Amino acid sequence: VEGLRVLDVPGGSPAFEGGIQPSRRDQETGGLVLGDIIIGLNSKKVADATDLYTLLDELQPGDSVKVTVLRFPPDGGAEKRDLTVRLGENQKAPRPKMSIEMVP
Repeated sequence: VEGLRVLDVPGGSPAFEGGIQPSRRDQETGGLVLGDIIIGLNSKKVADATDLYTLLDELQPGDSVKVTVLRFPPDGGAEKRDLTVRLGENQKAPRPKMSIEMVP
């Protein structure tokens, strides 16, 4: 699967409000629950960070975007979901250090 694994989603952020799930620890077992994998933005493929930033650069703060993710529920399998995220006002801020990993 090509895409970007979501490692962190700050509370209150547009991604949080849109329902994007980060990697986290299961509260009962302590096991790692992997976050969503971003595979598309507005029906365009996202294979790596360059794809994501290129597509985001075409948008404006306040725009709503369709983010396509793969989600892996605890019972196994994979679910493809389309989430709507409204871009925040800091869209033109310098790019932060990446908190994502490439998925082979």
